[in-house]
Amino acid sequence: MAKKEAYIDTRKFFLFNIWYFIRFALSGQVVFTLIFYSIFSIHLDTNNYTIIISYLVNLVFLALFYNFAFEVLVESARGNMSPLFDKSYPVSDEVFLKVAFLSLMIEMILFLIAEKGYGEQVAYSFQILTTFITPAIFMVLALTDSLLLAFHPRVLIKVIGASFSSYIVFVLFWFGASKLYDSVINIYAYEYLPVFANQVVSVFFKFLLLIINFHIMGYLVFQNRYLYDLEYLGFKNIDDDILKVKYNKIVTTHEEVKKHIRFHEFDNALNLIADLQRNGDYSPELEELKQQAETRKKYTPTNMDVADRAHTYLNANKRREAFHLVINHIKSGNEYTEVAAFDISRLVQYAMITNQTEHVAHFVRGFHEKYPYHEDIVRNYFSLVQVLYKNRKTRAKAKELLLTLIEDYPNDRYMPEILSWYKGLKLIEKAPKIVN
Repeated sequence: MAKKEAYIDTRKFFLFNIWYFIRFALSGQVVFTLIFYSIFSIHLDTNNYTIIISYLVNLVFLALFYNFAFEVLVESARGNMSPLFDKSYPVSDEVFLKVAFLSLMIEMILFLIAEKGYGEQVAYSFQILTTFITPAIFMVLALTDSLLLAFHPRVLIKVIGASFSSYIVFVLFWFGASKLYDSVINIYAYEYLPVFANQVVSVFFKFLLLIINFHIMGYLVFQNRYLYDLEYLGFKNIDDDILKVKYNKIVTTHEEVKKHIRFHEFDNALNLIADLQRNGDYSPELEELKQQAETRKKYTPTNMDVADRAHTYLNANKRREAFHLVINHIKSGNEYTEVAAFDISRLVQYAMITNQTEHVAHFVRGFHEKYPYHEDIVRNYFSLVQVLYKNRKTRAKAKELLLTLIEDYPNDRYMPEILSWYKGLKLIEKAPKIVN
């Protein structure tokens, strides 16, 4: 019987621990997840409609895969060498979009190189360049959600130079894995397997190799953890170099329960637990989660408790957790009073980015009176204008607020953007209406 736990010495060169990365990639939850993503990566070209639909579906699941891979990277970077156990660092939506954009951009450039007929030499050179620099970019995105920082030469040099020899060997490893896929796995899959099955198998192995690479990237970041301010992200400093790795069977739904508890969605957690128990899941872990959810549900936090906790989350760049905490507090009929003005600004920005704008008006209410000289007055109220304008019933109010901002804050740094938006609004209104 295989061991359920093992230990990994993170002082070792990553190649000496390669077995741990491979074993994780072949674990049940990872394999089933990759199979699921691979099935929806099939490209259909029977007619124009299926081509368009399959391309859209492929893009969605490619983005979901990279989000999954990035979670593995981030968790490994924080010292969790069995990343899908006890996951506690959710990847923010902003990081997801940036990682997906970067990954899709690389795939698109390779596609255009092939379509334009530039030849294998150009594609080969581009692959070498992207293979060398992409790991460093992903490592930076593990430590920050800024795509500008991820492309900053000084930052990339610092990341690459932190463990130059290991980084170079890893790049060669990544490139070798890519060539193995292109020259062996992909060719054999399409030559010996039937239609559709060849696509699923090919994409599965491509994803599998990438998961191994992302796991190793997190390992390299963890090895150099003292060079980065990881506590700012909410990572606990881990002094031990020898870490426990778990291999026991993972119950995926338990992770969903933990996620609901982490976001203070206790009713959702208890409903999910009840469904699991009706289906025969009476595991000790689930019982412990049930007690935790029930205990925390009984405690009604004060506004100060919520405000302090949300402020801590926001300072640790955990905007998703802060947003869910505050929204659940508001939905319970409570008022939210922030610790600092920037808490409101960051919550509003997160709401706009994720299109969860129902409570933007609640957030910005009275902001200009509480903070009459704050730099984000116009930015926050302009977000409210955009929310109000989407609803036909509140468009008049949106225009009124917009004109107030233009009149009262003519020199604000966001005024050029607001004036441009207003001009576009007037052009739309002047456009002749289409008569059926």
